[in-house]
Amino acid sequence: KDALKTRTLVEQAKRVLMRRQKLSEPEAFRNVQQQGRRTGTSLGESAAVILRTEELLFKDVNVVQTLQSTLTAIHRGLRSTVRRPRRDAL
Repeated sequence: KDALKTRTLVEQAKRVLMRRQKLSEPEAFRNVQQQGRRTGTSLGESAAVILRTEELLFKDVNVVQTLQSTLTAIHRGLRSTVRRPRRDAL
């Protein structure tokens, strides 16, 4: 039962990594393994962390869209405050 749960978590985590980081399946699997080695956690725990991170960052697309809109507005505001020399001053 635990092995099946771990396998399911790893498969889901691999899909997330493949989609987000444009990795191949073997690369995604190595990524999960390496994270486990770095953090001293099992393969299943590493996969669960990846899935939880995905959920926290991307569960609500509106948050991402709001952030993008906010950054665009800030960028526009910064561009509009840059003073350009007047032509008659040259």
